[in-house]
Amino acid sequence: MMPLKAPGSYSFHATFFQNQWDNIGGAIYDLVIFSPADSFHSSLLKNFLSNFCELSGLKVNAMKMNVFFFTSVKEYLRSAINDTLGFQEVNDLGHYLRASLFHRRITNSILNFLVEKARSQLPSWDAKRLSFAGRVILAQSILLTILSYLMQSTLVPKEIYESIEELARQFIWGVADGKRKMALVGWDSICQPKLHGGLKFRRLGDQNKAFMLKLGYSLITKTEALWVQILKPKYNLVESMTESIMRNRCSYIWKAVAQVWPLLRSNMIWSIGNERSVRCWRDNWVPNVGPLNQYVSGHGNIVLESKVKEMAIGTLTFSDCGYQKKCWAKHCLSIHNEALDSRPKQTSICQNSGVCVYLNTDSAIHSMFGFFAAGGVIRDSKGKWILGYNHFFGNSVTVAKLWGILDGLLLLQKQGYDEIIVLSDNLENVISICENKLGGPKNSLVKRI
Repeated sequence: MMPLKAPGSYSFHATFFQNQWDNIGGAIYDLVIFSPADSFHSSLLKNFLSNFCELSGLKVNAMKMNVFFFTSVKEYLRSAINDTLGFQEVNDLGHYLRASLFHRRITNSILNFLVEKARSQLPSWDAKRLSFAGRVILAQSILLTILSYLMQSTLVPKEIYESIEELARQFIWGVADGKRKMALVGWDSICQPKLHGGLKFRRLGDQNKAFMLKLGYSLITKTEALWVQILKPKYNLVESMTESIMRNRCSYIWKAVAQVWPLLRSNMIWSIGNERSVRCWRDNWVPNVGPLNQYVSGHGNIVLESKVKEMAIGTLTFSDCGYQKKCWAKHCLSIHNEALDSRPKQTSICQNSGVCVYLNTDSAIHSMFGFFAAGGVIRDSKGKWILGYNHFFGNSVTVAKLWGILDGLLLLQKQGYDEIIVLSDNLENVISICENKLGGPKNSLVKRI
């Protein structure tokens, strides 16, 4: 293309259309233009089309041009825009690739034409003269693919795809003239893989859900895609793996993705990077474990929005976790299990018939900033997680460990447990608690314990 300055407000010189017509000429016949509904933009659109016709040598066929207005546009404004453009106003966006461009709620009556389309195929096929293999191929390649294009962008009502599946079942078993025939094999068995004795049919409902999951996955991973860059700000989607993306007012494709979002989220797992984006308790980041808050009874006093970075003291080293890429949290959970399995069996001295639980506490210090923290995990006699907690302090490891024990005992008291075995690695605190003595300000903590 010649290095000519683009003239006027339409930005393209005539040389561009002359040299690039082979590339863009075939793409302008199916064109949808979105514009605000006002007199200024309608005049601007008319000038744009006039400039395009002047430069390209084409003419706009007003008989094939349609204008569609949303219901919020006033009647007088519609008339003014129609007079300016000279196009025909329509109440439906029509079809594209035999699929309706919907702008209202999708119902069975709207999509019933697809069922009729599948039914219209059957009279032209003589089921009695076709072999079983022939009927299977026709059902699989034609009847069950009628919804394929539509299912990629919206959730099809259950009644629609079940009606088409019923037509496919009847045709497979040789039903003719509308007479029903007993199926020799159940539909569940037919939809199994051939390796398991099925015919590798795919349920339309599962296909539809898979297409929506693919869109949801693209919404998370394909951040550079234009449609993702448009939809995320529109629906204020800031977090990639938020718990729900449902909005009160949204498009049907967004609503369809929102309905399968919990399934997508439950099968996605975070990859730990700088630890600042992943919520320690609510996000799924531990392989084969799931969100950690499901293992905490009543969530204790944990902060559900805490990030992994906030829960770690110092730098996390994942190579220390037993095998490569094993997660820190799972390692921490397994440490207590191993301790319970390896330590001698203990029995509670309490004569009551209550439940005996184990309280395992510890503390740590940040090597750079000097912050102290204490926490603990509470498990039953079989090592099953009951709840966990943490507490941040400022000046002493000994005080942090005592607070860790006290917090755990207070939590257990609220939960109604009366038989508790405390596990601690600080001999000084153990002796002080047993003898009820410790000098200085720590004495009040010991007395409370």
